[in-house]
Amino acid sequence: MEKTRQVRFKVFSGPNLEVPFAAVVAEFPVLYTNALPTAGALRLADELCPGEPRPTWRIDSQDVTLPALSAALSIGWIDLGGPNDLPVQLDRLDQDRWRIALGYYEIDATLTALQLGIELANAVFTRASGAIVNTARLQALAQRIRALSATEMPDSITRTLIRVARSNDIPVYSLAPGAQIWMYGQGAKAHRFLQSVSESESFLGVRLVNDKVLTDRIIHHLGLPGLEFGTAETSDKARSIAHRLGYPVVVKPSDRDMARDVTSAIDNDAAFEAAFARAKAQSKTGRVVIERHYQGDHHQLSVFGGKFTRATQIKSARAAADGKLRDVSAHIHPDNVAMAEAIARNFWLDGAGIDFVTPDISISWRDIPCAVVEVKTSPRITGDFLAERALGDKFKPGENGRIPCVLIIAADDAVETAVAESFSANGLRVGRTNCKATYMGSERRHLGAADLPLRVLSLLLDPACEALVVGATLAELERHGLPHVRFDLAIMSASDELPQALHELIATHVKATMKAGPESRFGAEHAMRLAAAANLTPAQ
Repeated sequence: MEKTRQVRFKVFSGPNLEVPFAAVVAEFPVLYTNALPTAGALRLADELCPGEPRPTWRIDSQDVTLPALSAALSIGWIDLGGPNDLPVQLDRLDQDRWRIALGYYEIDATLTALQLGIELANAVFTRASGAIVNTARLQALAQRIRALSATEMPDSITRTLIRVARSNDIPVYSLAPGAQIWMYGQGAKAHRFLQSVSESESFLGVRLVNDKVLTDRIIHHLGLPGLEFGTAETSDKARSIAHRLGYPVVVKPSDRDMARDVTSAIDNDAAFEAAFARAKAQSKTGRVVIERHYQGDHHQLSVFGGKFTRATQIKSARAAADGKLRDVSAHIHPDNVAMAEAIARNFWLDGAGIDFVTPDISISWRDIPCAVVEVKTSPRITGDFLAERALGDKFKPGENGRIPCVLIIAADDAVETAVAESFSANGLRVGRTNCKATYMGSERRHLGAADLPLRVLSLLLDPACEALVVGATLAELERHGLPHVRFDLAIMSASDELPQALHELIATHVKATMKAGPESRFGAEHAMRLAAAANLTPAQ
């Protein structure tokens, strides 16, 4: 399989002369020109790369060629945790060389998925020809992409938020590989989320909800329906509490959230001992909570920005991590809405998921046996509606979190300075960069070597940045494409004519263009219009 490793990779941070989107691009030789039956090819792929989790392969045709199989397998690996809806493009470069371009969140994960997809496709065709395949490298790549998928790719909640953000033209960035913190919007207009937890979340609230005992004490102090429970660090004391409460009971660690490591409806000593051992092993403090088991369905009451958003019924008497989901917002009693908002308010939570067990959500908590069993900082996003509400709490109608972005092509530093000063004159804090120097306001950044897309990204990630000015040469644009996905305005040197391909790239992905020079000088009025379009007000 040595020839299959002759894959050349390139990374584009924006639209470019090869593909119209930011992508990791793989160019590779095609060693087999025949086609295989799709079902047999995918069966071989599973045999050559066993293990969990397994990718979902999506190929509609009955037969598949090596390039098409390479693309399908690459997509399957990058979507290992669930569909990411990343753009993909497959092109033939010459008689025996092809190119796959795949959009990305994190470069390393996408590069590994492409490498594995191409090598696994070649291995499938090699095995189908009757030859022996050494799978050691495939196994190593599969192990790597499984690890990267868990640490760098968005989880199901984040994928829903990203999908809704993009449908509303809100750009999304990963704050850092492995952080699982995603930035929606740019610079001063951005908001950051870990799943559905925003940067506005209270540290005190997070501290409280991660301790189940403190959570329940506060709920009781508020005069709201808390749990009957006890805590124990030994099995003897825990069993005594269970007997006092009476079976069935619920057992969980005292310091874990998201309904993890919870065992419900325990009705005998043997099951209790096993559940206690599991919960104690997962508790950082060694303390375990034993609760009375309440009859009824679990409901998640979602609150964003202090306002009740939705009641989701989990049709199960087990932990709220399981079961079928049903929207019961139309049936919830007003007292239960007020209860949810009061809990979020008293825990200082910007977003809250309140797990509430009741036989009937339409009856007030005052009139029926019920209990709040958990408060979470990350409400379970069960569909686009909740994602819309989570983002809608941060972005006003019509806002997309974008700041003015100006690209200056093949002009001298004086033009960049003049544009930056025009924004500053309108009271905006300006991030300015070219391939040699980067400034946030008057502060120098990137004293060492850094490519232009990284310099641009560093400014877009900074909450101080209210306008972005980027200088690029013709050579940089021809080689690397646009240093970012989109610009509002491109200012071009009056003395240079753009090559046709570059002209078409600019025309497609930049909203407007103008020539640099005395007759068409970028001034304060241009800066004001761009700022107004982004709903920006001058910095205070």
